[in-house]
Amino acid sequence: LVREREREREASDRRTTTHQRSIHERHTLMPDGDSKKQFHKCVPVDWLWMPRPVRLCVGWLTIVLFTMCFYILPGSLLLSCVLVFQLGVLGSLWYVLPLWAVLFALSRLGRRERPFFRKFGQIWYEIFDFSCNLSTEQLVSLANQAYPNTNQSMIIAMHPHGIIPIHAWLWAAFCDQYMHNVYGFGAVASVVMYMPIIRTLCVWLTCVPASYAHLKRGLEGDCPPATLAGRKPGNLYILAGGIAEVFTSTPGRDIIVYRGRRGLCRLALEKKAKIIPIYVFGGTGFFHNLLTGENVVSRVFRKMKLGVTMFWGQCLLPIPLPAKVSMAIGDPVEIPEGEGEEAVGELHLRYLDAMERLFEETKVGAGYPEAKLEIR
Repeated sequence: LVREREREREASDRRTTTHQRSIHERHTLMPDGDSKKQFHKCVPVDWLWMPRPVRLCVGWLTIVLFTMCFYILPGSLLLSCVLVFQLGVLGSLWYVLPLWAVLFALSRLGRRERPFFRKFGQIWYEIFDFSCNLSTEQLVSLANQAYPNTNQSMIIAMHPHGIIPIHAWLWAAFCDQYMHNVYGFGAVASVVMYMPIIRTLCVWLTCVPASYAHLKRGLEGDCPPATLAGRKPGNLYILAGGIAEVFTSTPGRDIIVYRGRRGLCRLALEKKAKIIPIYVFGGTGFFHNLLTGENVVSRVFRKMKLGVTMFWGQCLLPIPLPAKVSMAIGDPVEIPEGEGEEAVGELHLRYLDAMERLFEETKVGAGYPEAKLEIR
């Protein structure tokens, strides 16, 4: 009887060990093919219960719906103009006013973050063959250098912006999964906070307008979506190129716009925050872009801080191209001593140098050996 109980205990221990190993493997970044390669595939842990074909179907359906949300505002403007032209100003009021009342109500939904929503981006991992250049152990080491593990905040500065930054949603899922305790808050263009549905999704992901005042308060722990949820974020995620990079986004080209932008470096210097450079290979490969370059229309929209352009994906529809997305995370940029514009300029140069070096060192492992970076 004693030997039988010992055998049962040993079998139970083996089952427990196997279960723990399974959990560990699911949370560990998987090597992308050859173990000598730099990049590691990301595993959609919270969606593994779903068969892969079903995951892919749900992923494509949701990403198309997400993309179509960006058509709501311009589509409503176009519809309103048509109604006014057809029915006159007074005759169209019966249709235009209810339409915009509904859109306004939709743009006001959501006031606090929803942590469960961060996991949703995992279902897009396999669609874009999403991978990262850091292993699980390296990510833990990086997280240990940031708030709340230390008193120093972290600014995650990512390029390129792209037309619709699908990789920003991938980052939210990735950070929540692999560096959960350093998940902070994000920055979006002010116009996004007036877009129906998109604003709600951004608030759920803990985003605020990308003004200097909002970002400064966020690094100090005052971020409304997180505060209402009882959380004090201390780290910032931002697409540093902003709206300017919307008009340089096109498949096959790697362009970042940052030579004349020093606000983020000024903020980092003021708050003594580490800047983590990130380049996303494939971030410009989701859609074709009509308004690229320095044409008059793109200049007008940039002045108005509106990332409005004509774009299309597969079959000339708002279906993203299945670009291979590889995220390269660099080492923290050293904050120079001193204050004032001279120190800001020095940090700005260090940041651009770090981004260029990161690009060159990781492009082969990312699967883009012929890529060339252009900095404007």
